[in-house]
Amino acid sequence: PEVEESRVACLYCDTDLLKYVSEFLNEALPQAGFKESHMWGNIRMLVCFIGCAIATYGHFGCKFPTESIKMGCCALGYFAFSGLTTLVDWLVIKSSAIAVLDPAGGPVIFVDVNLPKFTTTMTMTFRSSAATVSVSRDVGHYFGTCTEGGKPAGGYCSHQAVWDDTMQLYDDYRSQVDKKGK
Repeated sequence: PEVEESRVACLYCDTDLLKYVSEFLNEALPQAGFKESHMWGNIRMLVCFIGCAIATYGHFGCKFPTESIKMGCCALGYFAFSGLTTLVDWLVIKSSAIAVLDPAGGPVIFVDVNLPKFTTTMTMTFRSSAATVSVSRDVGHYFGTCTEGGKPAGGYCSHQAVWDDTMQLYDDYRSQVDKKGK
């Protein structure tokens, strides 16, 4: 896929490294025929909207002190829906860079990118209800400061390295799904 070159501002900032890999995946996967799935993002926004609507009603629609019980219920409703939003993030979305539909059919595939604090090991994961596969590499495999061995120069993201790992992950994911289907 044709994606504009990107240069990480700081090779020591995990946020920058994750951002550039996520941006690449968000541009490259749809170009390669993977359709983006917005279902869980939309569910998350709907739950958040309901919580905010309840809070707005409690703030502007209730008169204090005559309707203080109704205001309290609105506050509890807001916190309940905020909790549901957090549960959707924690249990479903996790550290997903993009959610795509499997071109071969099947459930939504979440593509996670994770770089724990104080480590140099970046993990990319394809996960769905059918299978989970991941690959862990040193960030130097994707970003670098030299041109030796095909690694990128000056903090530029090696799109080819990210793409190769992404396609290998998809192939491993499909083989795992096919094994479970037999």
